[in-house]
Amino acid sequence: MLCDTHTHSIHSPDGANTVAELCEAAVRAGVGVLAITDHANIFENRASDAELMSRFLAQKEAILAAREQYRGKLKLLCGCELGEPQLNPAWAEEVLEFPFDMIIGSNHFWSDGDGIYETGCTPETYRDLVLRFLRVTKELIEFGRFHTLGHLDYILRYIEGCVEGKPNFREFEPEIEEILTMLVERGMAIEINTASLRYWLNSLIEPWILERFRALGGKYITIGSDAHVKKYVGFGIEQAARLAYETGFSHITYFEQGEPVQVSLKGV
Repeated sequence: MLCDTHTHSIHSPDGANTVAELCEAAVRAGVGVLAITDHANIFENRASDAELMSRFLAQKEAILAAREQYRGKLKLLCGCELGEPQLNPAWAEEVLEFPFDMIIGSNHFWSDGDGIYETGCTPETYRDLVLRFLRVTKELIEFGRFHTLGHLDYILRYIEGCVEGKPNFREFEPEIEEILTMLVERGMAIEINTASLRYWLNSLIEPWILERFRALGGKYITIGSDAHVKKYVGFGIEQAARLAYETGFSHITYFEQGEPVQVSLKGV
């Protein structure tokens, strides 16, 4: 069964399609489990908490309606992508009072509010940029309160052209191992995010990272398309499932009411 546990609807500031439209796209793509994980980023919402809660209430209402419409065809989960919660823990705790099935933890912004995706990079500065991103990733994990770490390879998208060949984490192995160890100690999952297949690196997370995660005792892998438009729901999910299997995992995971549910990769 294919699982896409990272998607965005019109209840994200940058989402283009309704929950129902994403569900229809998931069914057409052969996806059996779909999580709608709309954004809750501190720098996008801190001045409009009422608007944020309104969005999540509307998301929940749309999900409940779609569950009825797609009953027997699709398991639909209510989630969120919680951005930079470590920068305002009290605000994050308010968001987390909402009854989400699964929560993705991620970083899109630096502590000063500048977008990570807007940061300039040169051959001389890329290493400092990557190390800075890995530091804030550790801070995110230390805060915790999420189920899966979203797009660890996010920063690599923005250093293309600053390094020879395809950007990778090989020279940052000690920092990556520390992050993986933190996830294992907390029983958290790591995500294979397929967005880089279509926009940036034309590849998934490096296999050695998943192999090391497993060797350290990591149990849970989630897979998400990070679709913001319906045509990308399910994109790259089969390829990501094969990668999980080839790196030693027998199951992928989704979270329902905060509890891990594993899906066999047999036959991928």
